Amino acid sequence: MELTRRRFLTTSGLSGIGLVAGLGAVGCRRRQVEPPPPDTVAGSPPLSLPEPVAPRSSGVPAVFSTIEATGSPEDIGVAVGRATAERIRLCFGGQREWFDQLVAYVQADPASRFDPFVAAIERHHPEVMAELRGMARGAGVAERDLVVWNLQPELSAMMAGGLSTGCSTIHLNAGDRMLLAHNEDGHASYREHMVVLRLHPEGKPAVTCLAYPGLVPGQVPAVNEAGLMVSTNYIATREVRHGVPRYVLGRAVLQAASIDQAVTVATNRDRAFAFTLHVGSTRERRLACLEVAPRVHDIVETHGIFVHTNHLVLPGTRDVPQDVGDSTSSRYAVLTDAVRGVEGILGAVDEAVLVRLLASHESRQPPYSPCRHPTSGTTGRTLATAVFDVRAGTFALYEGNPCEGRRRGVELA
Repeated sequence: MELTRRRFLTTSGLSGIGLVAGLGAVGCRRRQVEPPPPDTVAGSPPLSLPEPVAPRSSGVPAVFSTIEATGSPEDIGVAVGRATAERIRLCFGGQREWFDQLVAYVQADPASRFDPFVAAIERHHPEVMAELRGMARGAGVAERDLVVWNLQPELSAMMAGGLSTGCSTIHLNAGDRMLLAHNEDGHASYREHMVVLRLHPEGKPAVTCLAYPGLVPGQVPAVNEAGLMVSTNYIATREVRHGVPRYVLGRAVLQAASIDQAVTVATNRDRAFAFTLHVGSTRERRLACLEVAPRVHDIVETHGIFVHTNHLVLPGTRDVPQDVGDSTSSRYAVLTDAVRGVEGILGAVDEAVLVRLLASHESRQPPYSPCRHPTSGTTGRTLATAVFDVRAGTFALYEGNPCEGRRRGVELA
């Protein structure tokens, strides 16, 4: 049986929260903007639960090492850098042409393409800058190179090239279940080099997260000691400002103790670029989606089932100029259609069902399915799937593509 059987509705009214959520079964308590009138979509009998997706071979299995680090931000950076030094070099090498382009772009005009971002980091989040410096020292790479690596979203937008990336996210808040499930998609060269970090910063909540070598953990599925659980989506808005980079804001969010604190950090008025923050709180029993653009933001608390990919869809942000490519459109259509198949039986939806949805190989614009595999024309792939049980406070990680079913429970720091 196919994962979904219903035609994707393309009317303009579905670009708002009613589409993101699936159907009228979803309700959201909004902040920042008044709620729009609820969408009404003609219903039909719900589909049965999606069947498991047949596993696909992917070559070398992904095995994510766990790295522990304790101390000051610089201490943590040094420890992580030392432990991932070879992985960082391999990832630089795997994307050498792209990395060289970034460096050349910065070197051509550092006063407008590098220095203002560093100044903003130092001004707002010096602890993240200290972590970056430590990571560079521990890994034995040039500090500027590592900072450039962490400015990929901003620099790529300034170069008008955009990142070849995309992640898919599903919220479930129904009955006694509150789950946040996320496909982490990225460049295929990261496949064998991802790690799990367990960080114990002095005076801050401990953090457990997936991590890319050489990047501060500001764009990955993560949970902190205060019970905050987060994931993010890349958003290709056309505006970039000199300010705090999105990876730095994401890293700072992991120091928050509540959803409101996380929102305050993420919506820093000096933010440089766009992103979406999905955040749940075990202590507060809340689940929300925050869309951040350089000048505006919007947030909803999610109820029922809610889908997001890599473009802005909330009423307060969806009109921001952005590039909506084939990848995000295809995955969004597939998953939105899929959740209609379970909206009448949300009480039976659990982690396994959400993973099946994210393991779909269906595509409206091939090869862009929720479960991404390398093709001759693309470099992106699904690197891992994270599932947070917000009520239980647990973190499950599927290494590699979710269709391969390599699940591990992650011990929290």
